[in-house]
Amino acid sequence: STRNMRTGGIVKDHSKFLHLQFQHNLDFSFLDTKLIWGGDYQRTMPKTFGTILPDGSGGNNPISFDEDGKDNDGDGEIDEWDELIITNEYGLYGQSQSKLSDHFELILSGRLDLHSGQLDENGIGFILDPLSGETANFSPQFSPKVGLLWKPKDNQTFRLTAARAFNTPSSQGLYLDILAAQYSIFPVKARGNLDGYSYTRNANGDLMMYDVRDGSRSEFRWVDMPEGSVLYIPAVLGRPEQWVNSEDYTKLEPVQSEEVWTYEFGYAGFIGKKTRGTFDLYYSTYSDFVSDLTWITPVVLDTSRGYYSVKTPDVDILGFIPTTQHSGIKDGGDGIPGAYYIEYGSANWGLIPTGWWSKPREARPGTELIISDGDTLGAWWSDDSVDFDNPVNLMLSNINYGAVSLWGLDASLYTFITPQITADINFSFLGKTRFWNFLTRDYDPINAPKFKVNAKVAYNADHGFHGNIGFRYIPEFDWAAGVHYGTIDKYLVLDTMIGYRFGERYNLLLNINNLNGDVHREIIGGPKLGRHITLKLNARF
Repeated sequence: STRNMRTGGIVKDHSKFLHLQFQHNLDFSFLDTKLIWGGDYQRTMPKTFGTILPDGSGGNNPISFDEDGKDNDGDGEIDEWDELIITNEYGLYGQSQSKLSDHFELILSGRLDLHSGQLDENGIGFILDPLSGETANFSPQFSPKVGLLWKPKDNQTFRLTAARAFNTPSSQGLYLDILAAQYSIFPVKARGNLDGYSYTRNANGDLMMYDVRDGSRSEFRWVDMPEGSVLYIPAVLGRPEQWVNSEDYTKLEPVQSEEVWTYEFGYAGFIGKKTRGTFDLYYSTYSDFVSDLTWITPVVLDTSRGYYSVKTPDVDILGFIPTTQHSGIKDGGDGIPGAYYIEYGSANWGLIPTGWWSKPREARPGTELIISDGDTLGAWWSDDSVDFDNPVNLMLSNINYGAVSLWGLDASLYTFITPQITADINFSFLGKTRFWNFLTRDYDPINAPKFKVNAKVAYNADHGFHGNIGFRYIPEFDWAAGVHYGTIDKYLVLDTMIGYRFGERYNLLLNINNLNGDVHREIIGGPKLGRHITLKLNARF
């Protein structure tokens, strides 16, 4: 167990992970073909007691329960599939390499994956869980790859490849349920996006808000957004504040697997007799690119006294736009969100229970009797009630951006200055460092710098002293991952190693990372790193 340093809550994680794999190699005389094929099975068994995922008795409204031998959901079966947040993944793969001629080789590969979190009624039928024997229809993910190698010389290779791959949502991406922050008096939850989210609109198609105005008729109920109000995403967890548009909040589809096609041109070979170089240029297109945690429940602000800013910090919070699934409001059966007006004596007047208006006002929230000059004109009526089992949440979740493209390059040089002294340098460049988020109408970072470079000089010896010295340079870039958001400042780090080999068995190593003492962070939410010195003795037997 540990604690969430932001909220103070206890975090328990007794999760388990099982991975099985087999592989087989075959050789064929046809085109001197070499074939590698195999398969794997992966089982993820989270057990967080409601502190990370909605599982176990510690969770609020858990969709999963501990493997306790009890019928937790009362359906007559014990520890069945719908009580456990377990994912099963199956994979089958193969790759062949064939020699077309003395200078050309063809590489063909493919992989088929089935994920229990990605089901489709029209998909492939297979085992949902090997322990229960239950079956389901999976949405198959097929990842082909084709590559052509040209070797004009033994030490020169040019490569063209095209490949498709999938990034399947993790258990947290599907099931996460954790307190992430606090805004005003309201908790902010980070939730997975297994089934998607929707928003409540009135009969005219206008977005409805959860009313938090003290003493209003619709307090803690659905109500139309007041005229002149605006939607706002507050500055929480280091993220900047943003103004958003109501027309964007219609429906969020369940998070899907990222599908990426990558096209690559590469070179590897010797330049002269002592230097080896590599160069890779790639272009990738993503469909259903998955965002980082995105604020999906905007706050409704009153702008009658001006917009929220440093000069007007006390702007009124009228309400917020919760998802329909976590609105904290339970429909009484009429299917109409919020209150509507019923004229006295009309056919609908009979919908109001007898004696309703004789109750004290606090016993009939969300409704109001309209009387003028002693005459009853009508009433605002709603059969909605507060859902205490599923309280309202401000929320962060993952969404799919849609189509996204990205290109970049990697290059390296490795050279022998003398038989014992070598030098190498590596350079990477990205053509894009941010993506457009359609929901917030702002850019999200890709969590990588525009470029990075590192180099090293090494002295190698079979006996006695050996060592190296090198540097890493990373320019400033933005970072957003989970509840962490911010800017990573640029840093230049010198690293060195000095070693001494004793005979054939022993090697004494002194490593000094960040020799120049550039105190920096390499990840938001992580510690600052300074100089780090280690001394170790390696022995081979």
